[in-house]
Amino acid sequence: MRRDEVIAFCYRRWGPEHVAMIATVSTYRPRSALRDAGRLLGVPRAEISRFIEDGRAICHGAELARIAARLTGLPRHLGLHCGGLVITPCPLTDIAPLTRAPKGVVMTQYEKDQAEMLGLIKMDLLGNSALTVIAEARDWLGKRGVEFSEPGPRFDYKVNRLFANGDTLGVYQCESPGMRQLCRALRPTNRKETAAALSLIRPGPAAAGMKETFIRRRRGLASVDYGHPGMAEFLADTYGVMLFQEDVMKVAVNLAGYSFAEADTLRRTVSKKRTGEAFAAERHRFVFKRAAGAGVTPAVAEAIWARVARFASYAFCKAHASVYGRLAWLTARLKAHYPREFYTAVLNGHKSMYPKRVFVWDALRHGIPVLPPDIFESELCWTPGPRGIRAGLGIVHGLRRAVLGEVLRERRVRPFRDLDDLRRRVRFQTGELERLILVGACRAWGRREALLTRLWTGTPGESVLLPQPTSQAALPSLATAELSLTGIPFTSHPTQTAMSAAICRAVQMRAWINREVVMVGILDACKHTRAKTDNGKPGREMSFVTLEDATGLFEVVLFPEAHQRWGKLFRQLGPYRVRGTVTASWDSLVLELREAECIA
Repeated sequence: MRRDEVIAFCYRRWGPEHVAMIATVSTYRPRSALRDAGRLLGVPRAEISRFIEDGRAICHGAELARIAARLTGLPRHLGLHCGGLVITPCPLTDIAPLTRAPKGVVMTQYEKDQAEMLGLIKMDLLGNSALTVIAEARDWLGKRGVEFSEPGPRFDYKVNRLFANGDTLGVYQCESPGMRQLCRALRPTNRKETAAALSLIRPGPAAAGMKETFIRRRRGLASVDYGHPGMAEFLADTYGVMLFQEDVMKVAVNLAGYSFAEADTLRRTVSKKRTGEAFAAERHRFVFKRAAGAGVTPAVAEAIWARVARFASYAFCKAHASVYGRLAWLTARLKAHYPREFYTAVLNGHKSMYPKRVFVWDALRHGIPVLPPDIFESELCWTPGPRGIRAGLGIVHGLRRAVLGEVLRERRVRPFRDLDDLRRRVRFQTGELERLILVGACRAWGRREALLTRLWTGTPGESVLLPQPTSQAALPSLATAELSLTGIPFTSHPTQTAMSAAICRAVQMRAWINREVVMVGILDACKHTRAKTDNGKPGREMSFVTLEDATGLFEVVLFPEAHQRWGKLFRQLGPYRVRGTVTASWDSLVLELREAECIA
């Protein structure tokens, strides 16, 4: 991330008298209100904590609740916006009150909306992990003389196949289960279509019921309906679907005769004020005055307004979507053409809803060897090489950065001869060298049990992980040690021992559509939501679970009845044995759960 460099440039370019960060206003929530009310009344902190956790009776309870209720929702203190700053032509002190954040940074006492209302130029300089992944992958490619440039080939079969298969783990903004399913349905073939897919997954188009409509129209299964002939000109590329905030403005300008400034006011009103007088006034203005004045009947105008109102509050602006589409396309190109460098960069810059082990096994399924930590071969971070991707020593839990740096420095001076040489030259603390041995990082010097015995014989009391002495039977398996000390099972997949001929693998699901199967997988992700009722309002709770076996990921849906019985089961790694029916929708497969058990 280089956001701090950009912020520092702004201070250098325009001067500290003209640049300041934006504040955020932190308000009281029920817990913080109770804690501060307790301090005011002199109630011990421990009693307040017990009262909050289990509702235990407390001294001054009624007065405490009364004060906390009054405080809830009120401003408590100012915070620092992560990337927002203002730049002014005159000294900031002439325009806005300033203060210092706890870290010493000067910031306005206005939050972002107040600063904007004053006419201040406000910019959000936000870090983006995809830029780091792309930059690192380019660096690795550059080291072997390969140039990765834009825009790339106009027709890229490998990237098109990747999106059509939903093979988008690690692809920016495209790796969630919903997005992978949407990629299979839409099969985007360029950046523009990728940007449309990223916009379509947003809650706005989904709330407007346009996601299914867009898919059907793109696939030629439904005719395009613009709602009004005047909308065809600017909605032709999106099959008559409003995808971007600019589409709302185009409706207002081209259909109802708004000026661009008035259209932007409409967009803001619909986005932020979905109830109240301002919203009602804007609706009346659009339907009965401006649209009617432009010759649009009230019924058509009302239908268009309903689409705008449901859609606009969660929509992307087109520039935002286009940039995200570009980043998604670039990361997809890297994955399709340079998977070794891509996975290395993803693992080093890991910012994902999935743990790192998911990307390790995804790389293995793509034919990329992933090698475990090794005292001779590993650097601090993940590195690509001719034999595959090598895990860094930094992934081993419980090792200090200082000791890892010492290992690397000493190794550059001369290789370690044996375990005793390593211990003499590197100052390990208790348990650190044992961890390296347990995960197999010292395999070049012999079996793990022999190395541990040698370690403990030379240093009594060294072990903090295992009882002494150990034996082959007492020693955890290499796969178990890898999983517990790195979070990644390099040696074998955790579901391997539970597999049998009767178990359906993830890669075999397509052969079992509309039939009941038994599957085994470890937990990768879980999302709880609420099923929608017939009137569109949230109903009973349900959940979506992503499980994984050695052949791939598979999605499990728990409808309300199944969720009520099994929803709380999916809270640890597993593995889990699940039974259900395989269903298909737009080339994506889902297991509708009937039974589940944890077999760990």
